[in-house]
Amino acid sequence: MYKDHKNLLVSFINTVLFKCVLLVVDFLTSFQLMVQKFARKTQSTFSNHITDGTTHVIMKTDWFVLVCSADKELVCERTLKYFLGIAGRKWVVSYQYHKNLLVSFINTVLFKCVLLVVDFLTSFQLMVQKFARKTQSTFSNHITDGTTHVIMKTDKELVCERTLKYFLGIAGRKWVVSYQWIIQSLKEGRILEEVLLFIYLFYLESSVKLFVYVLFQENFEVKGDVINGRNHQGPKRARQSLTEKIFKDFEICCYGPFTDMTTGHLEWIVELCGASVVKQLHLFTHKVNSTAVVVVQPDAWMEGTSYEAIQRKNNVAVVTREWVLDSVACFECQELDAYLVS
Repeated sequence: MYKDHKNLLVSFINTVLFKCVLLVVDFLTSFQLMVQKFARKTQSTFSNHITDGTTHVIMKTDWFVLVCSADKELVCERTLKYFLGIAGRKWVVSYQYHKNLLVSFINTVLFKCVLLVVDFLTSFQLMVQKFARKTQSTFSNHITDGTTHVIMKTDKELVCERTLKYFLGIAGRKWVVSYQWIIQSLKEGRILEEVLLFIYLFYLESSVKLFVYVLFQENFEVKGDVINGRNHQGPKRARQSLTEKIFKDFEICCYGPFTDMTTGHLEWIVELCGASVVKQLHLFTHKVNSTAVVVVQPDAWMEGTSYEAIQRKNNVAVVTREWVLDSVACFECQELDAYLVS
């Protein structure tokens, strides 16, 4: 099965990426035999001469770095084809530019990076564990900083129930995907996740540096939930947000008790979304341009609790927990007014 995963990705690389490659080699006649073999297998065209149709100029370099790093360099001699390649805006790449490197990268990086958390169905976990073994991934029932995917039970339209792991997955900017992702991946013999293909791109300034571009597939990402709407795209919005923190301008005190999650869980969620967590009501700092909020769940409290007194004494807005949950689910901070506790 693991070999099938690799072969399907290589097949995709062969049929999509390399059919357009027109190769020119700048050195080593003996090495040209390998390039010619590479060209035949990838349906590319090999030539010793640069033309307008040339896409890649192959250079001999000192050494090659597999994992992208701005500190590592590929250095070559300056030759006629080197200058013509740059002047013609071709890809000027190392002789190590070969599909085996893609396979190696797939082997060592792609299939070991998926850390799965399943939110439901103990019986279904057997299938996830099988998937994890086949792909050399790690399976866990608990979300950590290293978790990459949270697996949810969804309907056919990728809509799920709101659960603690759902909120933690969005707040932590994880892939929140349907269990159909697991089923379809096992059925097709490959991981249907964000990485379809790694393309090695080389850019010339004073030297050659390596970058990796990733193409994304989102066919199994959860689109919405049964409370906030079936297509609000909160998980995707969170995952694609590089710097946005929806609670970055808030000091939040989670004033329990709460049902279905602990106070610590709720604090974790708001902290992941950029809030400054306040443990006790008297610890608010009331910083400039910061909003002080106390989050409560009235139906979990005993009768007689005076939220008005909390608000007046601490100069804070007192809102229901739904403000946090709705904001996180949609990954968009909701207006406080609609959630104020009277």
